[in-house]
Amino acid sequence: MVFQKAAGGWSLRSANKLETDGMGSYELDNLFGFDKEEGKLHIYSLTNMAETHDHSASWTDESTLKGEYDGLKDGKKFREDFVIRILDPARITVNYIEKVDEKTDSTMSLILQK
Repeated sequence: MVFQKAAGGWSLRSANKLETDGMGSYELDNLFGFDKEEGKLHIYSLTNMAETHDHSASWTDESTLKGEYDGLKDGKKFREDFVIRILDPARITVNYIEKVDEKTDSTMSLILQK
């Protein structure tokens, strides 16, 4: 994961590359920006799997960011929900759930640390 400032320092850009068994290489680029009118963080994601999502997220407390995306996957109702928690300055957790037609399709739980 590589993070850089974007939009003159008012936003954040990330480039991510993961190697997974059975899936091969997965590449994900994100743009993070805060919409002051809505009071929400938007995370616009692009992948090498031809996915583009505009996630909307809000802080529920000082260390917890909850977000979502609603769209379509293979013509079916698709939803992503995630919770990011800052444990300390060097560690965060990410819990992520994908649903297709309101049934859990996949989950992911991560602990990221410096």
